[in-house]
Amino acid sequence: MAGPQGRLFPRITLLPLPGLTSTLQQWLQQDWETAINNLNQYLRYSRQFIPVLAAVNRVLPQFPEAEIIYRVSRLAENPSDWQLLKYASAKPFSFPDSQIRLDTPARAAAAGFWYLHQQDTEKAEKAFAVVRSLAYGEEMYSLAQTLHRFSQAATFDSIASLKVAPIAAEPSLRPQTWQAISSLNRVIAEIALVQRSRDRIIGELSDIIDQQAANLPLAEKELILSIAQKWKTCL
Repeated sequence: MAGPQGRLFPRITLLPLPGLTSTLQQWLQQDWETAINNLNQYLRYSRQFIPVLAAVNRVLPQFPEAEIIYRVSRLAENPSDWQLLKYASAKPFSFPDSQIRLDTPARAAAAGFWYLHQQDTEKAEKAFAVVRSLAYGEEMYSLAQTLHRFSQAATFDSIASLKVAPIAAEPSLRPQTWQAISSLNRVIAEIALVQRSRDRIIGELSDIIDQQAANLPLAEKELILSIAQKWKTCL
């Protein structure tokens, strides 16, 4: 692998490549999308995590606040190392969570995407709340909030009791995610319908067991009650 001055280095080296951070900074300032691809190459094929992290942490806060969430979302699209998102908001090599910071828009946005990846929706919601007023901030806050509610439902009854989630207006930052949320909304509606039907069914079976039993002919009474009890158990 060639360094930024054309010098050759081992493909994997723990030593920071001379001038790499400055070069990566220039790339990020000139073309964010292409630079992210280059950053991922360095992360994938070398151990140049510190220069890559330093470049991101220096350049990201320089962009207008209205662009921060979008740019972090691109960084989180398919990173070679998710630790890059974590340490864009935390002190390097700090203990998990204890040093993650939400004191700037760049750090809060990076933390939000990191927490989503970690499936810690409650903390993601708190992180995106910090940047809620920025472009795409309300969308990401709503998404984290929705995912938190949905992830807490783990039984048939708890899913049926969920309220369907509002869907972000187009153009949105995460259209594929909102499409999946729309599908989950339909599942909630269908399960709620099944729940109401199940309640009616249980009511009918209970009526047989509790009310009609006294008037059933003795010959078939026990069989009918057995059927009703068995079906009720299935529900």
